[in-house]
Order: sequence, then structure tokens, then C-alpha cells
Amino acid sequence: MISNNSFKNLGVISCSGEMFINEKEDFYNGWGQGISINNVGEIVLNEGQLGGIYQSPIINTEDFKDLICSWNGLAEDKSEIELFIQIKQKEKWSGWLTYGKWWSNGNEGSMKNQKDNLALIDVDLVKVLGEGKGNGFRYKIRLKRQEEAIASPKIRLIAIALNLDNVTEQTSIEYKDLERELDLPQRSQMIVPEVGSVICSPTSLSMVLEYYGHFEETEKVAKGVFDYGAEIYGNWSYNVAYAGTKGFKAYVARYKELSQIKRMINKGIPLVASIKTKTAEELQGSPQGYPSGHLVVIRGFKIKNEIEYIIVNDPAALDNESVRKEYISSQFLKAWNGVVYCVFPR
Repeated sequence: MISNNSFKNLGVISCSGEMFINEKEDFYNGWGQGISINNVGEIVLNEGQLGGIYQSPIINTEDFKDLICSWNGLAEDKSEIELFIQIKQKEKWSGWLTYGKWWSNGNEGSMKNQKDNLALIDVDLVKVLGEGKGNGFRYKIRLKRQEEAIASPKIRLIAIALNLDNVTEQTSIEYKDLERELDLPQRSQMIVPEVGSVICSPTSLSMVLEYYGHFEETEKVAKGVFDYGAEIYGNWSYNVAYAGTKGFKAYVARYKELSQIKRMINKGIPLVASIKTKTAEELQGSPQGYPSGHLVVIRGFKIKNEIEYIIVNDPAALDNESVRKEYISSQFLKAWNGVVYCVFPR
């Protein structure tokens, strides 16, 4: 157990690229009060402490338009974790924006009306306001428990996915002709009573968890990811946080090209992807249009008659047997916003 007095507290570090991940020894760069880093690299409360704060150093970045935060941790009943984020435009800082009070079996949910002149948070997405771009951030974690006898909440990982402003479309030839399909279980959200039409995200996540051998009923996953503040099942951050409670390393990422997806498929890692279409015709073979957004699981690629197809599990199919779909890659790319859930065993 390392106390907060041993932290390096470097003040400023840099992030190169679109993904920032802190875990284990990375946490020593921050500052803490009432907390420690245990022997497996988790941020925990000191013995006897009911509450504590961890704050990262300033992380300077390339210019970005928005960001998405993820965390992996555990918080038993009567304990909680709250993640705050603050963004920088040049030398000006936004206020602290919270992702809401969260624990392993539920949450109070995201908070509405968080906005100032520099930034706002829309459920899971932190947007930079005005004509400027973000060029840095820092995060803060508040841990709390109601009684000393309750196990300390713990943080294992913090991940920040940046939507960079100056990234141009790339045409990498890596895995250009990849043809591989993962053996993914199939689940339809539509067969779930009452909430079936709005649980694409937890249904997709449940398929990935089962792929790795962790079976949970879709309804249970949906209950675990539900955002009681926004009253939705599709909070990206809460979905990966739920996977984190099951022993997986899980975070939201932003990809810019298909080769990044293919690299993960080639490693045997399926990805949950966020898409949006006005009509079903925009994505030939899809069960319907997705004007409000939708989540599917990418499970592979194939080439047929010299046309590349991306193979997905689309939970909007009417039954389990018809969940597997083959979508033309070029159409899928137009529908996809670059957001994926990366979930894999630790």
C-alpha cells in the first residue's frame, strides 16, 4: 500500500494521439487526499477514511472537439465513485463536470444542465464550446463510503477518448483484405418485454460478455448500465464501467479508420460500435433506420464479389436467429461515428 505522500505530483504531462489511459503506476503522477494506491495499482480509500479525492496532473493534448471518459472500478452498496473532468482552452479552464455518482450495482445517473462558457457535458460526451478547441484536460475522482466497515471503492483504470480536430482521413492498407469472423452469440433486444426497443447498448454488451464466457441475462445487464439521470440504457461510459465490474478491461475509444477495427478483430476482440442512419436504405439489410443512434457488435469481415462486407450482430433484429448481418463496409463507414466499446479480459 502506497500512501498519497508518495505520489510524484508532476503537475503537467502530455498525451499524444486520441487515446489517454491511466492505470496502475500511472496514478502516481497525480495527487491525493485520504486515498492510497494499493499493491495491485488501484486507487482506494485509506483505512478509516469515509471519503477521499484523487486528482490527475494537467494533461496537455492536441486540439480536440470533444472527449468521452471511461472508468473501471468497484463500489459496493453504500459506497460510490464520482468522476469529474475539466477541459482547457488555451490557458482558460472550464468548471468541473461530473459523470454522476456511480456504484457497481447502479447509479444516481448523469446530471443535466452542466455547462459554462467553455464546455458542456451531454450524458457521456464532453463538448468544447465556442470557436476554440480543447488543448488539455484533467480529471478528479471522489471516493466515498458510508461506514468504515464497508470495503473501499476502488478505481483500476481511467480512459479518455479524444475527438481530435486535426486528424485527416487515412487510407491504411493494413489488414486490407482481412476475412475473419468471430463466433459471437446472438441476442435480439426486441424479444425483451417492455424495454426491448431501447436496449441496443446493453444487448450488444451482453453478447460481448458471453463471447468471453461471462453469461448474464440481457435484462440484468440493462439494469446494471441504466443511467437514472438521463433515463437511458445507452450511456457509453456506464456501459463500459459495468463491464469493468465483471473483471474486464473496458473503455470507450474513438477510431478513425477501418484498419483499427480489423486489427482488433484479427486479435479475436469484437467491438461494440455506435451508428446512426435516417433510413434502412442507408445501410442495406438493416432491420430499420436508426435516426436516434444505435449500437451493434462488429464480429468480422468478408469479401464477396469484390465488395467488402462488415459482419455485425445487430440487436434490432426481430429474433436471435436473424441478428447476424452483413453490411457493405462503405455504407457502414458513413453510418458509424467512430465510437467503439473496447472490452477484453485483463
